Amino acid sequence: MLILLTTVLTACGDGDGRPPPPTGTTPTVDSGGTSDAGWTLGTVQACDEPLDEVSWSDRSDLLAPDDRQEGPDDLGWLLLEPQGDTWQVFATGPLGVVTERSLGGSATELFDLGGPGGGTRLADLDGDGAQDLLLIGEDLTVHWSDGSSTLLDPFARADIYNDAVIEDLNGDGVRDVVAIYRGMTETQGGPVVWLGDGDRGFQTPIEANTTYDSWGSPFDMGVVRWDDDAMPDLYVCMDGPAGEPNRALCNAGDGTFTACDDRGAAVSTFCMGMSRGDVDGDGTMDLFIGSSGEVILLLDSAAGFIDSTYSALRVLFDDKQMVWGTAVEDIDNDGDADLLAANGDFSDGDGLWPLWLYTQDDGWFTEVGESLGLPQETGGRALLLRDLNADGVLDVLMADKAEPTLLLLSDGCTAAGWLQVAAPRGSWVRVEAGDKSWLGLATDDPGFAAAGPAIAHIGLGEESVVDRVVLDVPWVGEVVLEGPLDARQRVSWER
Repeated sequence: MLILLTTVLTACGDGDGRPPPPTGTTPTVDSGGTSDAGWTLGTVQACDEPLDEVSWSDRSDLLAPDDRQEGPDDLGWLLLEPQGDTWQVFATGPLGVVTERSLGGSATELFDLGGPGGGTRLADLDGDGAQDLLLIGEDLTVHWSDGSSTLLDPFARADIYNDAVIEDLNGDGVRDVVAIYRGMTETQGGPVVWLGDGDRGFQTPIEANTTYDSWGSPFDMGVVRWDDDAMPDLYVCMDGPAGEPNRALCNAGDGTFTACDDRGAAVSTFCMGMSRGDVDGDGTMDLFIGSSGEVILLLDSAAGFIDSTYSALRVLFDDKQMVWGTAVEDIDNDGDADLLAANGDFSDGDGLWPLWLYTQDDGWFTEVGESLGLPQETGGRALLLRDLNADGVLDVLMADKAEPTLLLLSDGCTAAGWLQVAAPRGSWVRVEAGDKSWLGLATDDPGFAAAGPAIAHIGLGEESVVDRVVLDVPWVGEVVLEGPLDARQRVSWER
């Protein structure tokens, strides 16, 4: 069983280390109906005293006390949500009760989940401007902002729902729900879609896949762009049985999905989750997968996905080790993507392992987590990186099976430039500066059991002026912001 913990991080501007929200923008750029319309620019941030290398301080004390009790099904979800002048952090624990906590340590019980599971998603599903809460576990329930609720699966087809995302799957402008479940037998399971009507109603659930006869245990799911259309597709991580490969599913536009050409990405592993990003800087999205006893780095190429794990990372594992959360981000803003992996044990194990950070230098990766002071004994689960204290360096949230949620806040800014782009979920973000180009992903589903604002963080290295920002937005297509644009700021685009 799991607890849902809500913690509020209050914005402060007096340098006490408490993280402000990602707000504070100037009026929308609108150049008379050109492609710049709909953009909002931020405030350029100087860095007068850059750090020689990035570092973080453990500020987990900013989170409310967590009277947790470790449980065998403690999967460790994280959800980050800006709200006015505060951040809300939802993090799972093991007792099956949804609890709201504040910085002062007060707690209010909201829901009793009644069993294992307990993932969360937040989105405005009914278009009333308020966030609704989707609870994921033995059943799937939407708790509306007015306190009412809707049980999406009254027939209990699932043994357990392992993951769900909220996305417009059919292009009607209304957010839908797609969830993956493990059935009562190995032939049951897979993705199910509830198409929303925008008014708290959903169509009859659609068993979204018609391709596979057996599903085993689908565990994690990411929204991806697998083909050349503007429709969101799915990549499903399979947690066994051994031999069941991960699966890429292409959106038919009506709530159903068919098998994509996996192009070498259908690896067979006990997959916990995956993250996406342009690891090698070639303008394509690569996959970084966490699993039982291994990580897998799949680099996209003209020949398909190439397993570059041991040539690039040289990772050695203990047979009791398991990687759950992963992240593809530019930690030091040098323009090269870096890799993070949250290590833990099996759900019923008790081993403690490092939070890994692999920094990249032109295609070569070096593990530097210990030298930078990252914790070396953790029960790592979900991993989420966002710039919480607004200094241009990504901060780290990590759920931990053995300890309360970890919060690492960066100690200062870097001399290297950066740009942060908020865009509709699933948008590919291309930033051009000088003779260089970077590809990022604005996603609210960055990896196993993690959810947060759809913001792409792009490290620019020595570049200080951006020539162009190009978004590829699901169901919309290409949206452009023409420069010149100063680096070291946050920009956003909304329909």
